[in-house]
Amino acid sequence: MCFSFDVQLWDSNEPVPKVELLRGVAGAHGLICLLSDKIDKEVLDAAGTNLKVISTFSVGFDHLAVDEIKQRGIRVGYTPEVLTDATAELTVALLLATARRLPEAVEEVKNGGWSTWKPLWLCGYGLSGSTVGVVGLGRIGLSIAKRLKPFGVTRFLYTGRQPRPESAAEIQGEYVPLDKLAEESDFVVVSCALTPETQGMCNKDFFAKMKKTAVFVNSSRGAVVNQDDLYTALTSGQIAAAGLDVTVPEPLPTDHPLLTLKNCDEDKDDVGYLSWSVIRSPLAQNHGVRMQPLLMEGDVEEPCAGVRAVELWHSWFSSVRVEKCAQNSQKLQFLCRLAVLWLQAGRTSAVLVLNWQTGFAFILPHIGSATYATRGTMSILVAKNLVAGLKGEGMPSELNL
Repeated sequence: MCFSFDVQLWDSNEPVPKVELLRGVAGAHGLICLLSDKIDKEVLDAAGTNLKVISTFSVGFDHLAVDEIKQRGIRVGYTPEVLTDATAELTVALLLATARRLPEAVEEVKNGGWSTWKPLWLCGYGLSGSTVGVVGLGRIGLSIAKRLKPFGVTRFLYTGRQPRPESAAEIQGEYVPLDKLAEESDFVVVSCALTPETQGMCNKDFFAKMKKTAVFVNSSRGAVVNQDDLYTALTSGQIAAAGLDVTVPEPLPTDHPLLTLKNCDEDKDDVGYLSWSVIRSPLAQNHGVRMQPLLMEGDVEEPCAGVRAVELWHSWFSSVRVEKCAQNSQKLQFLCRLAVLWLQAGRTSAVLVLNWQTGFAFILPHIGSATYATRGTMSILVAKNLVAGLKGEGMPSELNL
């Protein structure tokens, strides 16, 4: 049997205006829509009873009024799996660019900020030996984790509605509650679906549990994150940096507070925090070492003489507020003197982490799946879903409502 279709096309890269969508959908049997098209009750009413199939050019479907669509018996096709690899690749790129401060580095080359080699200039955070937490270990979350593993990640944590032992086995992942993931991860990657349960899930309580040196990355849906709370976490030094490929709204207004955030250059006066961790042999006896404020300005008290345990060192250093310590040489002297004191105390090794920033946000315009191959494959699948639905056949990828 031969089928023919009359096709009406909105021929523009810009989203179809709502008034044009309402006019164009009237009497249609099928509808192809994008993630930017809000298919709500008003659109469904305008379409009328002829509408039998919606084929969306996306894997997400939070732009669809699912309950209304289900009630009207309309079938929905979507594009899962097609964009998994592209989104995972982009997420890894976003994480690396954010953690290693690549946007800043490029800008410094362009604006003349690159003057000479400096020991601590544009230092970031590496993946080797780190703990990565994945919120949502679905197809994309697992693909992200598998791509990060060769970078030397030593531990993967994940959370979600339920454990995924088969997927987790591929990365030796550990299923944990969301709070524990926030507390123990050096990098937090959000790749979950947007649901009533996950909307606003990454909020001030979540960020308060994260490490001050942690990097937060979201490539799922913007509404999973409370952006006001994220901004506060970044400006207060609660977390080190954030990389976003999704926001609310999209596009993000150019005057949005998140777009005002910049990393603190090493040559500028600013406020930051020093955090540190150690790899140590068993605790030694009292070594009688007296600690000094060490080139710090502000209200910093000397700790007691005769430090007996690592915990006291940690308690002092994790609470130091560093103010207006502008010169690279001063910071380097501080680290050197600290290292000398550490060795004098009989410790065998130490890992120092300098978090000298008030927060940095690297934001992309929702390009997670933007490769030519992915877009081509999605187009074909969208068309096949639509045609199959109109013919009353099984769709290659139908959303189970």
